[in-house]
Amino acid sequence: MLHERPVLKNSLPPHLPPHKEEESKQKESKIMAGFWTTFLQREPIVVWSCALGAIGAALPVCVPPIRNMLRADQEPTRPPSAQSVVEALRGGKS
Repeated sequence: MLHERPVLKNSLPPHLPPHKEEESKQKESKIMAGFWTTFLQREPIVVWSCALGAIGAALPVCVPPIRNMLRADQEPTRPPSAQSVVEALRGGKS
C-alpha cells in the first residue's frame, strides 16, 4: 500500500478573528527570525555570501537612477553601443 501525502492546509483557518491572525503572523515571524539567527550562527559564511550577492545584484538596478537624479544639471550620458566599440577597436572596419 502506498503512503498518502498529508494535505497541506493554510496556517490560518478562515474563521479566526483578526487579533488571532495577528498573533499567528507574529509567531510565524518569530519562527523565521529564529531560523535566520540559527542559520547565521551555524553557517555565517553562507549567509554573508548570500547577503553580499543580493547587494551586488541590486546595485546595477538602484545606482544609475540615483546617480542621474543627483546630476540633474547635466545631460545624462549613454554608454557607446557595442557595435561602435567594435568598429573603433578594428580601426573603423567591421
